[in-house]
Amino acid sequence: MEQMSVHLPKTSTKKCYGCGSPATTKEHVVPRCLYPDKPGVKLLTVPACRNCNNPLAKDEEYFRLFLTAAWTENPVAETVWEQKVRRSFERGWDGLRKLAVANMRDFYLPSRTGFVRTGLLKGDAARMDRVAEKIVRALYYHVTGKVMPPEAKMNLYWQPRSWLPDRPLATRLITVDPAVFSCHYAIGSRGSAEISAWWMVFYRSFMYVVMAKAPIQSTQ
Repeated sequence: MEQMSVHLPKTSTKKCYGCGSPATTKEHVVPRCLYPDKPGVKLLTVPACRNCNNPLAKDEEYFRLFLTAAWTENPVAETVWEQKVRRSFERGWDGLRKLAVANMRDFYLPSRTGFVRTGLLKGDAARMDRVAEKIVRALYYHVTGKVMPPEAKMNLYWQPRSWLPDRPLATRLITVDPAVFSCHYAIGSRGSAEISAWWMVFYRSFMYVVMAKAPIQSTQ
């Protein structure tokens, strides 16, 4: 499997990544809330309209809670927990705090000495998938300069036991801050459909695999 780090060019078009209407602002490809508060942090952005700019703010906060609630041996995740999640509890987010306690389950993560028992939220798949789909659509726009058709069908897999495809694919690697996020992707075609695969890794520990299928778009 080819692994190549690519520097994505600045988008020259001004279409919204989500719907294709004229863009008036920018959207973070990977939610800003997943990054620690520090100067000089580098983030990927795509053009967006007002309606598509950060429409999933609450789901993204939930996504962050889900990822950082577990022990990951990742100092960045721990920092995000202390800076953002714990502080949000202290500000009186009782609903989020009660949700975390009620849905905590045992989970085992690899460590240098074996597997360590820790706590992990039993996640709301629908909320998690909405965030993953938004990231994939933004990544697709960043890579191709095109809007993924709204009718694209996506299959989403959280922490799959086997994530490698049946046959080898030549993939490319998107990485800005791998301590937070990295992604291998491949885009190809099958008949009249465009197939893309996205292997996203958060905090070096949690994998989300997304397979997308959409009609091939005209180049005109």
